[in-house]
Formats: sequence, structure tokens, C-alpha cells
Amino acid sequence: MVRFIMRLTPSVITQELIETIPDPVLVVATDDSVLLANQPAVRLCELDDSNVQSLHFAEIVTGNSSSGTPVTVRTCRSGRTIPVSDTLPHVRDPDVVVHVLRPEESPVGASTVLDTLVEGVMVVSADGDILYVNQTARTMLGCRGGYPQADVREIITDPAGFDDPESAGAHLLDNLLSGRESTLNEPAIAICESASSVEVMLNASALNSANGRPSGAVITFLNITGQRHAELQISIQSRVMNAIAAGGGLYESSELLIEYLERVIPGSSVAVYQIERDSRNISLVAAGRIKPELRDALCPDSSDPISGMCVQALMRRSPMVIDAGDSLKDSDQAALNCLLVKSGIDSVWCHPVDAPPHRGVGLICLYRTAIGAPDRSQESLIQTATGLLRVTMDRVQIERELRYQSFNDDLTGLPNRVLMMDRVELAIQRAEQSDQLFALLLLNVDRFQMINNSLGHQAGDQMLREIARRLRVCVRSDDLVARFTGDSFAIVLDSLSSESDAINVVMRIQREFGTPLRINDVDLYVSVSIGIALSTEPELTVDSLVQYADIALNRAREAGRGQFAVFSPSLDLSRVPRLELQSKLHRALASDALDLHFQSVSSLQDSEVAGYEALIRWNDPEFGAISPDEFLPLAQQAGIMAEITSWVLDRAVSRVIGWQKSTGRKLFVSVNVSAEEMQDSLLVEQVDAVLKRYQMDPKCLLLEMTEHALLDLSGRPSKTLERLRELGVRIALDDFGTGYSSLSYLENLNIDAIKIDRAFIQSARGGVSRYPVASAMVDIARQLGMFSVAEGIETDEDERVARQIGCDYSQGYFYGRPAAGAEHPPMQRVPARRN
Repeated sequence: MVRFIMRLTPSVITQELIETIPDPVLVVATDDSVLLANQPAVRLCELDDSNVQSLHFAEIVTGNSSSGTPVTVRTCRSGRTIPVSDTLPHVRDPDVVVHVLRPEESPVGASTVLDTLVEGVMVVSADGDILYVNQTARTMLGCRGGYPQADVREIITDPAGFDDPESAGAHLLDNLLSGRESTLNEPAIAICESASSVEVMLNASALNSANGRPSGAVITFLNITGQRHAELQISIQSRVMNAIAAGGGLYESSELLIEYLERVIPGSSVAVYQIERDSRNISLVAAGRIKPELRDALCPDSSDPISGMCVQALMRRSPMVIDAGDSLKDSDQAALNCLLVKSGIDSVWCHPVDAPPHRGVGLICLYRTAIGAPDRSQESLIQTATGLLRVTMDRVQIERELRYQSFNDDLTGLPNRVLMMDRVELAIQRAEQSDQLFALLLLNVDRFQMINNSLGHQAGDQMLREIARRLRVCVRSDDLVARFTGDSFAIVLDSLSSESDAINVVMRIQREFGTPLRINDVDLYVSVSIGIALSTEPELTVDSLVQYADIALNRAREAGRGQFAVFSPSLDLSRVPRLELQSKLHRALASDALDLHFQSVSSLQDSEVAGYEALIRWNDPEFGAISPDEFLPLAQQAGIMAEITSWVLDRAVSRVIGWQKSTGRKLFVSVNVSAEEMQDSLLVEQVDAVLKRYQMDPKCLLLEMTEHALLDLSGRPSKTLERLRELGVRIALDDFGTGYSSLSYLENLNIDAIKIDRAFIQSARGGVSRYPVASAMVDIARQLGMFSVAEGIETDEDERVARQIGCDYSQGYFYGRPAAGAEHPPMQRVPARRN
């Protein structure tokens, strides 16, 4: 048959070149004269080398298969006729025509033998035009009859050898045909007519003309696609599994799989998406050669539901393909379709990544320059990648869950103690580098065990979850709220400007817990005690900071429910030898280093300041502020209590006398007296001396004592009390309603005032009102000629309670904290806060 007809320039066609073609070849000029014939043509047509160029093509070949006329070859010597087949000519140049003939009756010729080879064979000219291909090459390249209709450089492209991706088969072929190389042995990619590709091992040799210049090349190539894919599949599996074993994340494995798929499926750009567990949100893990604008359009924001083809593929649990040329009714998809076309994408193929039981965990999306789904072999490769991705995603999810369980509390969802300690460690490191102030708060739920036992553990768990929610509301997003132990929580406050920032958070928490918790249709008023430790302590470590916060928490709990305390070295004086502290206290008293603070007492009748309570303070240079509960027992043991009382009386009376003169008001001052002093007649002498020294009205001095201090060992009023009454000073019974308090003692003690303990005032917060008891105490005191003072007023509600039960005066943090004397008065009381 006439296998192939191509017009070429005479300078390109040489005898050496056509001799490489196994079929008979005649090179014919435009005037129909025969210019060249190879040896198979000489034998077929019975030509003589001497008369080849004197013949015309029409004298040898007759007929035209395109017009329906049978094509035959008439031999020159015997004149016999040989039928040949013909195909449509492929004209490239008007100068010459190359006729490749093949007799139909030829049993086994050279071409037939070449067609049986497993290698593809191709003969090309120096310009890259294809002169001959055997049947193996035509099948491999998917030719639909005849030879490939393309230049050889369009068929043989970049190599498939992944170890050396920079070298190019086409470039080396140019070197071969231009004479710079004589042989070529490289892996390459051959592009088929269907735009698919096969990987081949390429062998090529240059054919030189008589003048030594290349006239063409003979190329053989072996299909190694299956072998290469198998090798690459084993390699990528090994690399991904090694990455998983080494603790590599999802991104690393996805990058490897994307590289793999983009190499084995030419014309595809690949992206991997992850589906968040227990949601339908999608997030991009990694992308290959996809353009950013297209990538963003196909990856919704993580807060939005997955839409379009992605959700359909997940719901169908099977791959889904969308051709960019399809008409899409939805406006959003139409916009996406337009973007696909502009990006050169002809189709998008989504393959879900499933994990048991029936749960989609991810997507592999191929953005292809070809229409339709990948072929069967390519889909098999994607299945391999999907399996590896599933393993990686499962491993990442398991690690995530284990990490969550390791660092989070299952009940409340808060970080646990381990994560809190890590956070404190980081905060300490930052503080050391930048002097950044931070605080650790330890919180304990007051009366939790009682509530848990009364309502049951399920109600207790519900209460803890609600407490956790409220605590998160009270802090900034950068702060950490953690569950520390069973009914204890911890808060790490970063980036504080001063201690007051931490106290403001505490105030916010206390206000938040002013509203009852609704548990099992029961309103529970819950309070928390809080200990605060600041990063200003020297030689700070995680353990020491937690210890400091715990010490402060214990002090807050000792003060009552819903209280807080800030750690200072004085709270941990148990580690300091008592003799050393006593020596320091001696020196502080001798050097006038003690201080006196005053807390206002307001009249509930006219809302004006009526007097002050004097409170002794000691701020040691080494240990900081030391509580009176710590140093006053030391003073008693050291035998200097009388000196301290004398100092307090002198400072308190002198300060208030000055305020009386500046305001014209008859203000009173109250001073606390211990039980031991009430048994010592020296107290009477000290009081009498200070009254005479400052000419103070005795009724303006109020001595506060406990019930135990007012009684002697026989249970009768002490003689010191009787003598103080003779001086005219007034006596107040402190913390009335607690301890040994008995209403029957009021008449016998001959006192002037009772101070209602804060527990009665704040009882409404606990859900059980103690109004009747407190009201009865106030009524009895009034009938006995006594006045009453409500302690612990911290909120509007506390003040309302004090008014309701009939108290005459009130004091507490609601009106301000104790302050140095220089800060008083004003006389009109102004609440510090209203909540």
C-alpha cells in the first residue's frame, strides 16, 4: 500500500535517509519524475540504479484509492502488475512527494517484521517530520489511521525520569538532529493523539548524509508506563509512610501525594482539602500548580458549609466530575464555571477520602486541561493516593484527639492542669525576656461538696460546666481558663499593666457570679474564693507561682466565701523563724515603720460618713505587707502588745481629732482591742491618757472587742470593761452572730453597739435568707439602747439588706477599701462601685 505521502525539500531527503525505511520508497518531483528510490522499491519495481531518474511515477504506479480506482505497481522488467494499498497523502511542501508503498501480496516483508516488535520504531527527517512509524508506535500513540499528524518534537516531550526533571527529551533530540549529539538514550514522555501520554525509554541515532550533516534519525521507544508507575507508586508509598512514622503532618504527606499525582496524570493540577470532624467545613491543606484565585474560589471559608461539587461528591461517596463547558444554572456555579474556563481548566474531578464508619474526612481535587474523568489506570493511581491520604488523616485525627485528651478536661472542655502549667512556663519565659507582668489566679468553688452531695453528681457536673462558661466570659480571648482540680479552676492573665488589672478581673468574676446558676430548675447562688499570684515574685518558677496562688487562695477562704487575696511573702510566714519576725516587729515599732489605715463607717440614714475604723498595717521591706492576723500574735508573744495598742490609740485619736476640727463634725474612731488586753488594767490607763492628751470626747472613741474578750473566766463582764465604761468610751461587740454569741449576753455586757457579721448581710447570695435572725438581733439591740453596724457591704444588694433589717451604720468595700489617713475624708460617702 501507499503508506505515507509527504512533500519535503530535496535537500532534506537523502539516499541514506530513505534506506532506513523498510517499505518501498519513491521520491518524486513535482513534474512526476522519480528522484530517489530505496532498495525495497528497486526490488519491488524491478528498477535499475541507472534508469531510476529517467522514469516517471505514472509509468510505475497507476490508480488512486481516494477516487475509488485500484492502485497497482507495474514492474519495469517483467511488466507484471502488483496490487498495492493507498492512503490519503499528507502534503507538507510543494517541492517533492515521498511515496511509501507496500504490496498487498507481500507475505512477510521488512515492514511486517517491524510491526511485530514490542518497541515502537520511527524514522524522522532533519526537520522533525515523521517519515515512517511501525504498527507498535501507531498503537502506542493512538493514531487513528496513518501516521501521527504532528512534528516529532510535539510528540516526544519532557522526560519521565523523576530523578532528573530538568533534562528534556525534546532538547536532546534537537541536539541529535543538529549534529551536536550522535546518539540518545533517555526516558521521555510521548503525547498521544488523545492528549493522554505514555512514558517511554527512548533510543535514537542520527543518520548522516554524504557531506556528514544529519539527514534524519531513527528512533525506537519502549512503553515503560506501567513499570514507571509501579516504581513511583512504591516510592511514594514508602515516602509517605516514612513521613507518617517520623511524625510528619498532613501537609507534608499531601505535598508528596500532590507531586506524585501531578507527574503521573499530565495536564492536572491537584489540591487536597480536609473536612473538619463533626462539621461540614472544608479547609485547604495543600495545592500544587493551581492558580491562587481559582484555589480560593474552590475552597470556601472554614466557617461556611461545603457547597457545590465537593458536598455532592461527599454525599454520593464516589468521585464526581464537572466539565467546565457544562451549563450551570446556579449563579454561583456559573461564576465558578467562568473562572475555570479563564484558568484553562476543562474539567474538575473530586474524589472523596472516606474513613470508617461512613465518614468523609477529605477531598482530592484534580483541575484538568482535559474533559472528563481520568482513565482507569489514572483512577487506580488516585485510589492509591487516596488510601495513603486516609491513613495520614486518620493518624492526624487520632493524634489530635489524644493531644486534646492530654491537654483538655473532658467535662468542661477547658484546658487541664498540664496545659495550664505549660502556659505558665511560657509566660515566665516571656516575662524574663520583656519584664511582662502576668498573674495566676486559683479559684475554688465555695460549698461545692455540699451542693454535689445534695443535688447529685450529675447536677454537680452541670454546675462545673456552667462555672467554666462564666469564667471564659470574664477574661480576654488571649487569657487561659483551665480546670485545675475537681472544683478548682485556674486563670492565666497575660500582658498586665499592674496588679489592679488582675483585681479588675476578679471583680468581674464576682459580679458574674452575682446571678444565680440554674441547675435542675433550681437557682443556686455560687461564690468562688480566689487567690492571686503575680509574676513580680523573685526566682519565679511554675511550681513556686502555683504555690503562691494556693497560699493566697487559702487566705481568701479563711476570710469567708466569695473573697480573694493577693499573695505577698507575709502570707507564707511559716517558713520564716518566729524570732526573726519578732525582731523585725520590734524594729518596726521602734522606728515608727508601722502604719494606720482607716475605713469609713457611713450612716444609713443620711448617707454621710459618721466615723472610721482604725486598722494597723505592717509593710516589711523584705516580706512585703504582713497581715495583722500574722504579726499581732507575734507581738503578744513578744510582750509588746501593750506598746502597739498605745501607738494605735495615739495615732487614731490624733488623726480623727484633726478631721473633727477641719470638718466641724463630731466623727468617731473605732479601735480593735484583743481579749488579752481586756484582762489587763493597763488598757484603761492608756485610753485615759490619750483622751486627756487630745481632749477628745470619750463618746468619740469606740473600742471593738469580741464577746470572748468582754467576759472573764467566770463568764461575767470583765473589770476592765467596767472601768472603760466609767471613762465614758463606747464599746462595740465585733462579729456579732458568730462564735459564742448569745442574745442573752447583750443585756449583761452593758455595751453600746453590735457589728453584724458579713455572713448575715451577704446571706441572700447563698440562696437561703437569714433576714429574720439578723433583723431580730438589730431589734433587740435597739430596744437595749444600742446601735448597729453592718459589716461586709460590697454590693447594692448588701446595702439594701442592711437597710431592710434596720442597721444604723454600714461599712465595707462598697464604699472603699481601707486607706492611709491622708486620703480621708470626704464626709459624703460615695460608693466605690455599683453592680
